[in-house]
Amino acid sequence: MTKLELKNSIGFRISALVAGVVMLGVCLIAGLFIARDFFQTIEAERVRLEGTTTAFAAASSDAVAKNDRSALYTVLRGISDVEQIKFISVKALDGSTIAEMGASVGLLGRDGKFDGSSLISIFTANTLQTNAPIWFSGEQIATLAIHADISTLRGKFMQSFILMVFVALASGLFIAIAAYWAINRALMPIKMMSGQLLTMGRNPDLTTRFSFDSKDEVGVLATAFNDAFETIHERNNAIRRHRDTLEITVQQRTEELKIAADDARQANAAKSDFLATMSHEIRTPMNGMLVMSELLAASNLSARQQRFAEVISRSGNSLLHIINDILDMSKIEAGKLELEEIPFSLATLIEDTVSLFAARAHEKSLQIGIVIAPEIAQMSIGDPTRLGQIISNLTNNALKFTETGGVLIRVAVHDQSEQQAITISVEDTGIGIAQEKLATIFEAFSQADQSTTRNYGGTGLGLSISKRLAEAMNGELSATSVEGKGTSFNLTLSLPVHEAPAIRTVPKQAFNVAVRNDNQVAYTAINDMLELAGLNVSNLETETDKPDLIICAQSSLSVLNNLDKAPIIASSDYGASHGDVLLNENVVGAVELPLGLQAVERIIQSLNQNDYSLLDNKSSSSSSIQIDGNYTHLKVLAVDDNAVNREVLGEALSALNVSAIFAESGQQAVEIAQQQPFDIIFMDCSMPGMDGYQATAAIRGNGLSKDAHIVALTAHVTGKEAERWKTAGMDHYIAKPFTVAQLSNVFEKFKSDELAVPSPETPVFEAPKDAILSEDVLSMFEMVSQTTGNDMRTKVFSMFIDKVGENLSALVDCYEEASDSKELKQLAHALKSMCSSAGAYAAQQICEEIESQASLGERPDTSIISKLTDTIELTITEMSGMLEAPNDQPEMKAQEISA
Repeated sequence: MTKLELKNSIGFRISALVAGVVMLGVCLIAGLFIARDFFQTIEAERVRLEGTTTAFAAASSDAVAKNDRSALYTVLRGISDVEQIKFISVKALDGSTIAEMGASVGLLGRDGKFDGSSLISIFTANTLQTNAPIWFSGEQIATLAIHADISTLRGKFMQSFILMVFVALASGLFIAIAAYWAINRALMPIKMMSGQLLTMGRNPDLTTRFSFDSKDEVGVLATAFNDAFETIHERNNAIRRHRDTLEITVQQRTEELKIAADDARQANAAKSDFLATMSHEIRTPMNGMLVMSELLAASNLSARQQRFAEVISRSGNSLLHIINDILDMSKIEAGKLELEEIPFSLATLIEDTVSLFAARAHEKSLQIGIVIAPEIAQMSIGDPTRLGQIISNLTNNALKFTETGGVLIRVAVHDQSEQQAITISVEDTGIGIAQEKLATIFEAFSQADQSTTRNYGGTGLGLSISKRLAEAMNGELSATSVEGKGTSFNLTLSLPVHEAPAIRTVPKQAFNVAVRNDNQVAYTAINDMLELAGLNVSNLETETDKPDLIICAQSSLSVLNNLDKAPIIASSDYGASHGDVLLNENVVGAVELPLGLQAVERIIQSLNQNDYSLLDNKSSSSSSIQIDGNYTHLKVLAVDDNAVNREVLGEALSALNVSAIFAESGQQAVEIAQQQPFDIIFMDCSMPGMDGYQATAAIRGNGLSKDAHIVALTAHVTGKEAERWKTAGMDHYIAKPFTVAQLSNVFEKFKSDELAVPSPETPVFEAPKDAILSEDVLSMFEMVSQTTGNDMRTKVFSMFIDKVGENLSALVDCYEEASDSKELKQLAHALKSMCSSAGAYAAQQICEEIESQASLGERPDTSIISKLTDTIELTITEMSGMLEAPNDQPEMKAQEISA
């Protein structure tokens, strides 16, 4: 055990402290008593001397009064005989000495007085002086002074002081020894504990325990140490056990993590495959629906037929929008989103986006306004498709939740460097969002209120996708809102400048323009656009000065008070007719709302030149599809194994005045392409046997059509199949469902030899519930028949009745033979595809259920197979009945499956 020095001992230090305190206390108390005793002694001496002095003063009064020195000295000698009196003097009132006796020389500087002298001065003096007046006949005639020796008193005091110091030291030493003994005895258990702890430090043994039975602090400390040792001992044992099994545990955890990672990869791959498969399966039947609705819209329709076309178009586009939202979210979450970096005009993108929503806004009596900063770059670098998707999502969202007023889109430029800092704001006057809900609106499948989904529709993906896209562009999307007043979404991003801002026409003078529009959104948009261009704008209803120009809403022209005969420009909604308006007095032109940069430019040019014919220099554009017969010279091969798809593609090509040769398989396509040259080949990618990719490779290998432009027709827009067309040697692709406009675009690109990959179109197919036949498909058959003159329903139904028995028998045989689930899945898929194309909705749903179970390796229940057989029999009966009925009865409803 390490030896402890005495000076470091707690017992020694406490003992020394106790002794010091005791000694100090004794000294203070003894000193106080000695000082008090000394004071009392001096006081007694003073009383004695003063009494003596007074007595002798009275005795010497006669001698002093009679000036009898002999008698006076006799009295003085009597005083000198008194003990301790060393000097006596008698002085007259003028200070002269009458008589004196004693050793006066020895008193100089060592004399003390009672009148105000301190104890210290008295303690250091050798003598003390007392004075007494000498009276005679009631008058003082002299003063008697006596000086007494007090040195003996000081000696007694010093003896007492020395005795006090001795007593203090002795008592302090005794108390220190006693305290040291008592404290060491009290600290003995602690010393024992410290010694034991030192021993454990050299040779750790946590099984040792302190055994103190005392109930004092030492006992509590020992118990605490014992508990700590027990805890440490148990922890060390646990660590030792864990160390012994660590390698095994790490190996087990590694295996578990590996399995979890594999499961996650498989789940992600399964999700991608599922999305790709479902996209393909949904888009394929939708293709016919959307193309036929487009063809139908170009023909003469009755009111009822027009309603059918609108239902198909609206349903198809809604479903495709949902599908694309889900696919986009999947790509973003998988980190597979790729952004383009190409030149585009942001102003044009904004104006084109607004034009897409103009009709919808008009239906709700809303206005869409745009305010674009004139210093915006003519061309920027970025991804116009994804940026347009964000703007479309925000605009669509704003229109959805706005019932009065409208939507205002602002584009502000904050930086004129090579990287323009842009803020795009979409402001609405809708229902607004509660502040506590703002933080969650950008989450996937989230809306501010779940009742919103029921009231307004939507999946809740649009804002989440927009947020992710903005972040992918290194931008930020935020929102502010006032509940009941509206919401503002703000997109901030930086776009590289590809082409500097255009040089805008500047007003040659301070033109005053008065605006009248009862819609506040429209008024604000017109006002801000004109002010940004340098014009002075005011409200026509409050304008007092004569304006140089009036821009008035077309609906307000009839009540316009134009006493000043100022020129008027009529503003109207997008797509409205201006013919009657231009006949009104003082109306010099018309503009469509919302005002774009080019429209503002023409207004300023008209004001500068006072020539309003410049307003007509607007390039005509139409949102309708122009179908021209400019492709008759092209040789086209169309390849698809599905008869319905071939029929749809053929009708779409016929609308473009294109005559095509059709192949039903990849092998047949290769044989045809090797025998004659083709300019364009439309190739379905998913076909049994030789698929579209293999057929493309064979055509490219040799033959007369190896240099043909091959266009992939695919419903795979995600997953591993999505990009396969590129590596297969195809030039272009069209995602199913396609439109006539897309086909026309392919031919236009072919003419310029600049085939490029377009973004997939986004349209939805709402299948009927509890019906044997799909009413939507029946309507499509009727529309196609009216457009082309071909009885499509009869053709498809006849083919289905003829072929379905064979496919059903193969599926049932496979099920009864308990073949592998992969073959059952393929047969179910093939039968499902046939049912889907023919409109056999009920049978399609059952096939889909069988396919889903087979995909999971499960064996479907026998009741499902029986239900499929019964349903197909009912389907054939229903089709046969419709084949016997005239083909002009579209109102015939499909029978519902009984419970």
